Amino acid sequence: MPPRERFNRHMIIDAAYQIYLESGMNAITTRAIAQAIGGSTQPIFSQFGSLDEVRAAVLDKAISSFSRQHSRDFDSPHALLLISKDLIETVTKNPHLLLSLPLNTMLGSSELYHESKRRLLDQLMDVHHLTEQNANMLYMIIFSETIGILFAASHEQLENQAMFYHFLDQMYYSLLKKLQP
Repeated sequence: MPPRERFNRHMIIDAAYQIYLESGMNAITTRAIAQAIGGSTQPIFSQFGSLDEVRAAVLDKAISSFSRQHSRDFDSPHALLLISKDLIETVTKNPHLLLSLPLNTMLGSSELYHESKRRLLDQLMDVHHLTEQNANMLYMIIFSETIGILFAASHEQLENQAMFYHFLDQMYYSLLKKLQP
């Protein structure tokens, strides 16, 4: 009898992440993961205490993936606007992301969020000569509008991204002009 293949934590997370992207968070079950890795459910429970831990790891991967994918935007003088548009594009391609991300993660409890926000605020103050208060105001308005667009629009409406991008452009540049000294 050949030796059993070992399934590590990363393999399980990767399989669950693929399920998540294709079908959403509720589709992540131990049976679905076992089928995706070509094994039984036993390795899942030997690596994770519960299915909720697997799902939390999937959310972490989704957030990290988005952050890494869009880190190039931080080099732009208009990083906040680009990241907002990237978020809209990402959710358009993966609507499960918005539906399953807990609001506390998106709205400020994660370390990654705080790090990104600080980097964007610093960039707004340096490049556009905004005060910290004005940079924070611009950030909060654009971020709130982006989240509002994503929650208010159905997936079909998000496919017309140009309209939302135009709206964000107008709001961003108008606010930037008003907030600059």
